[in-house]
Amino acid sequence: MTPHLLHASLILAAVMLLVIVRPRNVPIVLSALAGAGAVFALGLVSLRDVVQVLGLTWNATLALVGLMLLSATLEANGAFRAAAHAIALHARGDGRRLFVGLALLTAGAATLLANDGAILILTPIVAELAAALAFSEAQTLAYLFAVGFLCDALSTLLPTSNLTNILMVDTLGLNAGAFFAHMLVPTLVLFVVGTSVLWLDLGRDLPRRFDAAALGPAPPFSRGSWRATWTALGVLFTGYGAATFVHLPLGAIVLVVGAGLLAWETWRDAVHARALLLRQPWSIVVFAVALFVVVYAMSNAGAARWLAELLDPGGRAIVPALVIAGASVALLSSVINNLPVFLVALLALHHLGMLTHDVRPATLPYAALLGANVGSKITPLGSLATLLWLDMLGRRGVRVGWGRYTRLAVIPTMAALVAALLALDVSERLFH
Repeated sequence: MTPHLLHASLILAAVMLLVIVRPRNVPIVLSALAGAGAVFALGLVSLRDVVQVLGLTWNATLALVGLMLLSATLEANGAFRAAAHAIALHARGDGRRLFVGLALLTAGAATLLANDGAILILTPIVAELAAALAFSEAQTLAYLFAVGFLCDALSTLLPTSNLTNILMVDTLGLNAGAFFAHMLVPTLVLFVVGTSVLWLDLGRDLPRRFDAAALGPAPPFSRGSWRATWTALGVLFTGYGAATFVHLPLGAIVLVVGAGLLAWETWRDAVHARALLLRQPWSIVVFAVALFVVVYAMSNAGAARWLAELLDPGGRAIVPALVIAGASVALLSSVINNLPVFLVALLALHHLGMLTHDVRPATLPYAALLGANVGSKITPLGSLATLLWLDMLGRRGVRVGWGRYTRLAVIPTMAALVAALLALDVSERLFH
């Protein structure tokens, strides 16, 4: 290990330690900013490198801001609260039917609003639903954990379903349609396997029956908000399709739709923009960018070359190559964070020229993506969405320690990741 790589690694380790321990409740954004300042002061990154990081991540950052606006507006105007209420009514007092209904709602939200947006919307709604139905702490956590897990694990279908997806499309110059075609079968498998394993693992804590009458009347959701919501989602999906053909920046599309819906609902007095904007965890955006800078310093010091050697399929058969790529990125993501780790993995794959080889090795970036999106769930550090989930639960008085979280997450994460990687190989054989 070179001195530069050692210094960058120690700085990253210090940042992660501060994020985990949070002495004196220091905000995690300050820890990341301190790490970015340290690698800059030591000359491990230059101003030019910082500009390059911003150039690589600006689209994903715009998407994050847009998704926060969109999800906050949909949460405020009652769209998803009304949907969750309807699902609870249709469950007819069956706790397991409610589980499946919420899993389907999560799949839709994660696909259209990305993992971060989905988790911001659904976590408070599920917590309120559990409180209204007088669920125990164990029962409440079972639903909350399942929804939080699936928000990340199912954020694989569209280029905008996760910030890592946007990074991959931008860095490797992929077509949005090709991305969808590669990830359709793995996403379907992820839903089936992920939901099934969660059912088996958490089933003992799911209520057999609940009193549906305790839900009360349906929450208010005006006809105007109904039209505005479906119009915004329609424009969003149309924008995704247009991006396939005219190369529009996905982050700009999401930002325009999110800001547009917020402006419209504010004009209608359906939401209060100022209060909504003040409630958003904007510091998570700064945290992500600062962490990108710290990990980019490691890339400069040789981490990208080391990872390229690890991911290089060489003479390996395709299935072992996919498993090694997915597992490597998963383990690194779980101890650092999937966004910066995946950026380094993309740079490594770009150096290897994966997209210029035959079609089978071209699947490796998708395997690495599954490792970043699904495998990152092993620990709370793995994704921004999980950190947001823990923060929201903490503010509601639901305490989930890191050890408890990891015990809950290991089995469903490993099962879902292995199944998705095998499905990726099947998808490649069948359709590509």
